[in-house]
Amino acid sequence: MQRGAGAPTDEAVHAARRGLKRARAALRLEEKLGVPDAHAARKRLSAIARELSARRDATVAAHVARRLGLKLEGVAGRERVAAPNCVSSNGDAAWWRAWRQKLAAEDSRLPGAEGEDSSPAAVRGVLHHFAKRVCRRARRAAEKRDIGSMHEWRKAVIVLREQLHIVRPLLEAEELCLGGKLHKLARRLGKATDYNVLKRQVESGGDGRAVRRRLRSAAMERRGRAMRKAREKWPKVRRALRKRF
Repeated sequence: MQRGAGAPTDEAVHAARRGLKRARAALRLEEKLGVPDAHAARKRLSAIARELSARRDATVAAHVARRLGLKLEGVAGRERVAAPNCVSSNGDAAWWRAWRQKLAAEDSRLPGAEGEDSSPAAVRGVLHHFAKRVCRRARRAAEKRDIGSMHEWRKAVIVLREQLHIVRPLLEAEELCLGGKLHKLARRLGKATDYNVLKRQVESGGDGRAVRRRLRSAAMERRGRAMRKAREKWPKVRRALRKRF
């Protein structure tokens, strides 16, 4: 996370969200291993992370809109459509300092890593549980074929990816490669989510109705394409999960 007392940059917010995802994945692992207070700590971190969501969504929408605008011949005024629409306090240095202090206070409350059984075998059992969770979410996404179920699938993929990173000293070479496969799948799913963020942002209003209409249409088309590519990548990842877990 960015140090200093200034207002948060987009990079600092992204790094903070990424770090919080890893911390929450670790707490899910500890929760299943019987670590006291891991569940409560994870819920508190989730609430802290949600405070960054509005700014992150606005940044994603602006970035994707600019990229799409460059590809859509004849689209003008795209910078007005892409203007961030987040709570103004999220860009305030005082808000950022207070948020960082809240996170630091939570850091001091995090539980220790020792649970009822933290042996390598127990850890593998927990990874098996979260691998099955990924598969369940994938089946649901295949049945529903909507962005909501895709987003839930992505969250499960990220949790397992981060857990594999955390316990990598315990893993074999093929399992380390599995982390890479999960990362690529998460990126495919993430693209679909990003295009959906832009779609929502454009629908919320702004200048240039014709521009917004074209951006919305392009975002929906690319969202569908990203969802299809994620589904195409899944069988190979699923085979790897079943082989290892």
